[in-house]
Amino acid sequence: MRVLIFLIVLSNLVFAQYDSSMYNLIKTTYERSFDTHIVYKYLHPNSEQKTKAAILSIAQSEDTSFVPELLKLNLNKYGSEVCFALAQIGNCNQSLNFLWKFLYAFPPSETFPKIFFAIGKIGTDNDLRRIVEFYNSFDGPIFPYEGISEAILQFQIRGIKSDDAKLILENEVLHSLSTKLRIKEALFTLSRYKNSALTDEQFQDFIQTIFANEDDTEFKQFALMNIDKDLFLEDVFNIDNPLLAIQFLKILHFFHFKNQFYPNNNIELYLKFLNDKNPNVTLQSAVSIKNLKDTINDSSKLFIKNKIDSLLFDSTKSLSFKGELFLSRFELFGDYEEHMSLFEGGISIDIDQFLIFNIRSF
Repeated sequence: MRVLIFLIVLSNLVFAQYDSSMYNLIKTTYERSFDTHIVYKYLHPNSEQKTKAAILSIAQSEDTSFVPELLKLNLNKYGSEVCFALAQIGNCNQSLNFLWKFLYAFPPSETFPKIFFAIGKIGTDNDLRRIVEFYNSFDGPIFPYEGISEAILQFQIRGIKSDDAKLILENEVLHSLSTKLRIKEALFTLSRYKNSALTDEQFQDFIQTIFANEDDTEFKQFALMNIDKDLFLEDVFNIDNPLLAIQFLKILHFFHFKNQFYPNNNIELYLKFLNDKNPNVTLQSAVSIKNLKDTINDSSKLFIKNKIDSLLFDSTKSLSFKGELFLSRFELFGDYEEHMSLFEGGISIDIDQFLIFNIRSF
């Protein structure tokens, strides 16, 4: 089996720079021995492909002793690959000193995202402050380089955050000269920060504009990921993609559509998605419908309960769907005895799931 796996790795050309003539390099990488004699042999040949393959091998080593050798390479040719390797190897003062020196040397613009990524991946709180200072040092119409949000994201993943960094993300989202890529990256990172300082009006306009003009599902997903409070929008927008529908359902309870009554329109949307043709969408709707708990009134409770019950007794629905919907029903309406009695009526779901849920609720 070990030989078979190795042969698969050897022949898998998807992994960038490797090919079958690099047997020794692939072998030492696969075995995680990272033999320096072998790696350095490939690092300094008259072959760009072999050099990049060696850099890729070093990137997997987590061995900072390779750093001095990496920094001897021609950065005009291998700057991006070296930055990636430094990020993957791990925290090292020599690496950080080099990255900052490289940044202030103003390399080709396409290298900046790689430098930002690497600094974010291995930098400290102080390095995040320096990133903020670097961003704010530019007084032109807009910060001239892409990748700043990726740096902030990598810091955030490691628990390093700051209000000043969040301000950068908000500026990247709203700036009139931001590219679509910059806005997308900033939105994704901002969603991990939560509690954005964007005003309701700013975010309402932004969401309404995106859903009116953009056909990029990922862009819309990242925008929806930032919603964590009530928003008042002009009208319901079109949701025709399963991935987008799933994210939309997670935050649907925050939406108030001006041209319809709240929460009746939200109820209609939850029920619509409960019958979606995509099973992942229906499952998310079953999970999310409980978010109506604090908004539904007495007149709509019976209506919702009847709709839910019709689905719970539908033999064509999956057990996972009915299990989640049953738990949401209990969240919405309570009454343990009533829900236990539904099992006697023939609902085919896992009763243990319900009992465990109740134990955790107390």
